[in-house]
Amino acid sequence: MTSDVVRVARIVPRTIAEGPGERFAIWVQGCSIRCPGCFNPQFWGARGGTEQTVHDLLDAVPVDVEGVTLLGGEPFEQPGALGVFAEQVRARGQSVMTFSGYTVAQLQSRAQTDAGVARLLAATDLLVDGPFDRNQ
Repeated sequence: MTSDVVRVARIVPRTIAEGPGERFAIWVQGCSIRCPGCFNPQFWGARGGTEQTVHDLLDAVPVDVEGVTLLGGEPFEQPGALGVFAEQVRARGQSVMTFSGYTVAQLQSRAQTDAGVARLLAATDLLVDGPFDRNQ
C-alpha cells in the first residue's frame, strides 16, 4: 500500500455519535492491539476493507460537517496516509478526532522515530487514547 492509500473498513458520511457535532466517520481496517471486548474485531485483520486514496476520501467529506473522526481498527497503524488526510481536512477548516488503542505516551514515543505517527498526532485536534476497557 502506498503512502496515499488508506485501507478503509467502513465509512459513515454523517453521524452525531462519533464526536462533537456532525462528523464524517472512517473506520480503518487493521489493528494489532486486539483489545478484549472490542466492538469491531472484524476490523482487526490487515486484509479486508477497500483501498481508498487520500484524495478520494477528502472528496467524500461533506464541506458542511464539523469534521472527521478516525476509528478502527487502529488509525495509527496507517499513520502516513491518515496524517496527510488529517492535515488536508484541517486545512479546509474542519476538525479531526482520532480514537486509538495506544496511549498518548506510546504515540509520542513512536512519533520520535516514525514521521507518519508524528504527522497524524500533530493533525489530531481531539485524541481518545488507550486500549478499550469494557469495564469503563
